[in-house]
Amino acid sequence: MRVKGATSRIKGATLRIKGATLRIKDATARIKGATARIKGATSRVKGATSRVKGATFEFRGGMMKF
Repeated sequence: MRVKGATSRIKGATLRIKGATLRIKDATARIKGATARIKGATSRVKGATSRVKGATFEFRGGMMKF
């Protein structure tokens, strides 16, 4: 009987560890997704600023011609 109790305890521990690892994996995946979203937003902002800069340069170039 003692052996059975020990095995069931080990099984319970392994299940708990598995659950914890799954939770950690889920959390890391969520963090990765968030960082990817932030990166996408920053790249979009950078693209917008570069576009604005290009427009201002074009405007300046037009002014120079006059």
